[in-house]
Amino acid sequence: MRQAGFLVLATLVTAAWTCHAVEAKCRAPAGKPKVRLDMLMGELEVNHDLGRDRIKALSDQVIGHVQGPWHVPLGLTHGATAARYETAFTYGRDRGMYCVSLTKAEISVGLVELTVYVSNEYARGTCQYKAIHAHEMDHVKRNREVVKRYQERIRKALSRVIHAKRVIRVYNKAQARSAYLLEFQRAVKPLLRDLTAEQGRANAQIDTERSYRALFAQCPEW
Repeated sequence: MRQAGFLVLATLVTAAWTCHAVEAKCRAPAGKPKVRLDMLMGELEVNHDLGRDRIKALSDQVIGHVQGPWHVPLGLTHGATAARYETAFTYGRDRGMYCVSLTKAEISVGLVELTVYVSNEYARGTCQYKAIHAHEMDHVKRNREVVKRYQERIRKALSRVIHAKRVIRVYNKAQARSAYLLEFQRAVKPLLRDLTAEQGRANAQIDTERSYRALFAQCPEW
């Protein structure tokens, strides 16, 4: 039999900032900041280069332990989730402090890595390859569906930050550069944690002895 799993390897954060100094008191600029949220579905790669031993080693790294006696590492779905931020802001000075106001934010959240491994002991086009590949693609579908379900929650969390933090007062330029990044991270990080947990539950529904027995019943030999 076989094993499949999904891992959120890391939360990756990148930021690109542009600053424009203005001579103003601490007040929000006219108009609302332009904000775009993109949910990343992951560019899928299918790897057919590894045998079951290499897949097992990767599976042990991903899952940490064998989940049951029916698991045999013939396939694996392996991924990473990230949040990336690009922002622009203006800042002014008021009584020795910096008043930072967001003008633009482009935020990407979701799958940034997505690889399906199928053991190279089964040639492409064979019954066994098709069965393993179909099972792993079910994992891919489930992970992407969870990301889609979280889009509105993440959008609302970011909107709350932008509405509540029209101006952020900080002590120096270094803090000004990271002011909104830190606020966005605080809002998104717990949602990414929940998203990851939900992905795990969705994957566990098809990583069962019953599902694997059905998978192996599809082909006369293994």
